[in-house]
Amino acid sequence: MHEISLTRTIIRSVQQELSPDELDRLRGIRLKVGVLSGVEPVLLENAFEVVTENSPFKGVSLEIESVPVEVECHLCGTHFQVQKQKFICPNCHNPTNNIKQGDELTIHQVMLDDE
Repeated sequence: MHEISLTRTIIRSVQQELSPDELDRLRGIRLKVGVLSGVEPVLLENAFEVVTENSPFKGVSLEIESVPVEVECHLCGTHFQVQKQKFICPNCHNPTNNIKQGDELTIHQVMLDDE
């Protein structure tokens, strides 16, 4: 279950970027997780609960936005969302692997309590 390792990496990244005062006011983390990232959102949420149970991050919410796969056709330049794992351009009917989004795992936003 690599979601535990990912959770620890997310926590370390947040700790490195926020000041001690900001960490005390942290109330939520928002992620963007691409469909092709290899991450199962439910497993990541469960891992986050387990890893943060006895830590300063206990009570911090984790919100995950699923990002669909979007590609660009190499031949005609059409941008389109991949449906049912078909990487075929709807315009010129050629296959493409030029992924523009959908394979990322990013910390999109952290939410802090107001002082």
